[in-house]
Parts: sequence; structure tokens; C-alpha cells
Amino acid sequence: MAMRQVLVVDDLEETSRLIGRQVGSEYQVFHATSPEDAQRRLVENNICLLVIACDVSCHAELELLAKLRELQPNLVTIVISSYPHMDSLISAMNRGLVYRFILKPWREEDVLVVLAQASKRLSNLEAGTSVNRAVSPRIKVASQVQTDLVVESRRMKSVMQRATKVASTAVTVLLQGESGTGKEVLARYIHDHSPRAGQPFVAVNCGALSESLLENELFGHERGAFTGADSRKSGKFEVAEGGTLFLDEIGDISPRLQVILLRVLEARCFERVGGTETVHSDVRIIAASLKPLAELVENQSFRSDLYYRLNVFPIGLPALRERPEDTKALVSKFLRPNGIARAGMKVSEDAMRALCEYPWPGNVRELRNVVDRMKILADGDVIDESLVEASLLGGPSVSTPPPAPLFRDDDNWEQRIESRQRMRLKDALIDCEGNRSQAARSLGMKRTTFLYHCRKSGLI
Repeated sequence: MAMRQVLVVDDLEETSRLIGRQVGSEYQVFHATSPEDAQRRLVENNICLLVIACDVSCHAELELLAKLRELQPNLVTIVISSYPHMDSLISAMNRGLVYRFILKPWREEDVLVVLAQASKRLSNLEAGTSVNRAVSPRIKVASQVQTDLVVESRRMKSVMQRATKVASTAVTVLLQGESGTGKEVLARYIHDHSPRAGQPFVAVNCGALSESLLENELFGHERGAFTGADSRKSGKFEVAEGGTLFLDEIGDISPRLQVILLRVLEARCFERVGGTETVHSDVRIIAASLKPLAELVENQSFRSDLYYRLNVFPIGLPALRERPEDTKALVSKFLRPNGIARAGMKVSEDAMRALCEYPWPGNVRELRNVVDRMKILADGDVIDESLVEASLLGGPSVSTPPPAPLFRDDDNWEQRIESRQRMRLKDALIDCEGNRSQAARSLGMKRTTFLYHCRKSGLI
């Protein structure tokens, strides 16, 4: 089989040539240093794999990607960027203009693994079996989609709009919210409305297993890896191949596993426990945490580099007490016959008011249990306020002031990206003993660009 052709675009020829040397044994590499040159080479050589080694940070660059896609409808694009402007990058991914991105400084194996995945995707496109085309009719406005999530409040509508937009991309999603707010339900929604919908959805509770058990659960093991390992076992990364891996309570994993997981997310490959064979992985990661990961990073109990790998597209789920409109809808939903009670049960106005004023520390999970309890205790068809009080079983008083919400949809995560940028610039200067030209080269940046970011960050 002939080698795949790949076009590497960067106005810094040195960077473009470096990437060419790293992948040239497996791909036929072409180079371009300007938009006009890139368009000409794409058409002349009929190239469908594109690597852009410069920042996608403005409207003009997005329009260039759109124009290149018009020239090559099957174009699969990878962006290698120092510090991606997240709004532009996410916009490009949402529009299907970018397939994957890699952060500078990159490793050779990172580029090879992602190019292999891009080649596989291109083969599907050329065969006319693009999962994007097969699934796209299912991507609808959140209010039109049938889902287990109840969406009546403004805040939940905002959550569903974000989830629907990110579902059609391949980016990593971080869900944060209190226990019982529906993080796994939302993760399944994103998977079911993504190009990976026909592939496995695999969930792992990272907080429920010890370090050794969780490592074995995620990555599997080889025969003889430990006492009782009589045969090879596939881990969840292999089971979820082509689909979505949901890592719940990601904030509870040990520092050692954080290092391993970071490498897997960066290189898209791993080794089974007790093995040496490299296993390539094509899974979409959706992580969730009850604990605010940003605070764990500040407390140095969670790695900042892993946090930024996971926090590509954050979604905060509001607590039930912050959206009383959803409480009413959920009560109506949970009252439907399910073997516990007869049809036709209703909730009085006073009872519904009491349910909406209750702070629900256990969120939707607690509400479901209370409704089931009321259905069992009810003597007639009407649930009144006294039955609500009896079903709460001595929980917090309805007048208890609700605690402050832990998460907001408007968390300024771009500031954390800028903080990381400053840290990497500073580290490069330290590693290169203040030599600015050398520091710029180590990050794959032009010296003028490096100096601009340093001045912007207050380093020089």
C-alpha cells in the first residue's frame, strides 16, 4: 500500500521540517509556509491529511481551514499548538474543521499516534462510512432531544446546549457537580449524540477502587503479571476502543496513576500491567468530579498538567436546589407508574412547594428516593405536605438555607489556560538559563512570538 501523503503547514520552516523528519518514514510529507502555498499543494497532490503547526487563534485562520475543507471535503486536520486559544479551537472542532490537537512541545510518538488515528478516519471517509454523516441527523437542539435528563430551568438548558455542541466533536469533557446531579447521565447523553454512538460507552468509578485495582481495571494485565493472573485481561481502555470512557470521581486517583493517565492522554497508548507491548487507544474521555479539580490543583493533590488535559471543555452541573423548575418536572416524571404505585397520583400545591423549597443535599438521586417513598406511604391518590415531611425522614428542615453552589457554568477556565502558558514560558526560560532564542526553539515558537507572550505574561 502506498504511503499516505501529509501536508505540514507552518510559517516557521524549521518546525515544519522537524515534523517531516519525525514522520517521514511512514508518510510522504509535503511542506507549506503560507495559506496560498497550502491551497496549491493540497490541490496539486490531492492531499487529505493536514498538520498545522501554528496557533489557530483568530477568525482568519478558521476561515482558512474552512476554505481548505472546501478544496478537500475529506480533509482531516491536526493542529499542533503552543497555547491554543480555546474558543477558536473549540469552534474549529465544533465545525468539523479540526480532528485532533497536540500541545507543544510535542513528542514524536504523539504525532505518529494521532496521524495513525487520522489515517483510519480518512479511510472511513473515503469508503463512504463516515460516522459523522451517519449520526449527524441525531444531533438536535437540546430542547428537542428525548433524554433521561429533565430540562426545564434556564441553567439546565444552558448545560444541554453546551453538551449538544461538544457531543459532535472528539474533545475531552470534564463534568463537575455535586453528587447526584446526573453527571453520568449527561456523559451518556454526550456519547449517544456523538459520532461514537454506535461504539461502547464504558464507565469506571475511580474512587471506588484501590490504586492497584484501578490500574488493572483501566489497562488490563498480561498473564503472570501477578499471583492469580492466569490469562490476559483487557482493561477498560481496550473495551471502550472506538467509543467513550467515562472516568467518574477522577479527583480520587493516586499521584502515580495521575502520571500514567497523563501519558495515555498525551500519547494515546499504554501497556498492560506486567506487559511490554504498546497498545494504541482511540477512546473519547469524559471525566467527572465531585471535588473542584482546580482547588485540588491549588492544594497540590492533583497534577496541573493532567487537569489541563481533562479540562478542555468543562461543564458544571447545577445542584437541584438551584433549579426548582426542574424539581417539579422530575417529581411528575418519578410519579409515573413503575411497579411501586398506581397511575393517577398527584401532588398538592403545598406539597409541591415544600419539595421545591427543600435544599436536596443528595440532589436528583435523593429526590427519586423520596418520591418512591411517598408513593409507598400514600393512602390515596393525593400526596400532601404531611406525607412530604414524613418521607423526608428527619432530613434538613425546609427552611434550611442552601449551601453555596460549588460550580458555575461561567467558570473562567481561560484564565487557567493563561496561567499554564505563563508557567511553561517561565520553565523554558529557566531550562535555557535565560537564553530567549533557545527557549523559543524548545517550545517550537518563533523568537518574536515567544517574546510577545513573555511580555504579555510579565516575564520580561
